[in-house]
Amino acid sequence: MDVVYPPNKRADRVNQLAEEIVYIQEEVKEAIQDEAAHDKKSLTMLESIAKKQGFKTFDDYLADVEKKLSPDDKKLYQNIKANFLSKDERINISLGIGVGLVGNGIKTGLTGTSIATLLQGCLLRVALQAIGVGLLKVLGGQSTEGICLLHAAGDIIQTAFKGELLSDKALTAFRVFKVVEKILSLGIPLGTIHIHIAIDGTKQPEELTKAIKELCVRRLTTKKIQQYARTTLTSSGDVHAILSYAQSLQELVDEGALTQKAADEKVNQKMLQFEPDLKEALNKIDDKSVYKLLQQQDITRKSWTNEDPSFDEIEKMIAQYEKEEK
Repeated sequence: MDVVYPPNKRADRVNQLAEEIVYIQEEVKEAIQDEAAHDKKSLTMLESIAKKQGFKTFDDYLADVEKKLSPDDKKLYQNIKANFLSKDERINISLGIGVGLVGNGIKTGLTGTSIATLLQGCLLRVALQAIGVGLLKVLGGQSTEGICLLHAAGDIIQTAFKGELLSDKALTAFRVFKVVEKILSLGIPLGTIHIHIAIDGTKQPEELTKAIKELCVRRLTTKKIQQYARTTLTSSGDVHAILSYAQSLQELVDEGALTQKAADEKVNQKMLQFEPDLKEALNKIDDKSVYKLLQQQDITRKSWTNEDPSFDEIEKMIAQYEKEEK
């Protein structure tokens, strides 16, 4: 005979939050997969460009681009390489595409600050992608590798891009990656995308209330990662569009229908918009904006949120986790 428990709003909320986290994680996975598909197409285009310029391999092309970078730009590039190269094939491709796009910019006449700005945008995309890939590795059982990626990405974004691309609010949102291992284990088992929680009416209210608060912190963090993944997916599509546009214009040049100078100027305009677009999208993502997004979602769904922590409570919980890590 089945045991029928009385309605338990706290237990229902715990399960609702857990299910939502699973859904958000699946969205991150899909975004990373779609981004990888875009990047593979972009890589094929860049390999063709490198070959036409006389390079035997794409690696030779990238090495040549690196030689042409300013000392500061080269330092940033080498920092990104040291932290992310060979950690995951998707990140390797993204890094190669970013530098390849910069090489295309150099070829079409971009110089100085324009090259620096384009490179920063491309490398920021790599760091953001590492966050999504890191989450997937953690959920797939590669906890050590995933946490290392998340820590490295958070640190680099907070330091290398401070004052260059991101507002203080956007930068502050990355501090959570200092304690991301703790947060990804809150309330529910770590290491799997498919989460199951057995909650029944016999659970003490205090346990359920604690679970609700912890799951809300995890939901906020996971939702933020999803927003980063969406941003990198969009920018990946932008890179592919720029390369496709450049390829189409080059065909017109080869046919004699357009001058090389005119084609280069048109491509440059597209490339110079890449960093501002990424910057604008990323600066909209901070803890408060994500909290409000989730809050509105709960209102729309008429969720029971009586014991959900406020934004200030969530911030205090994260601060406490940071304190415990020290």
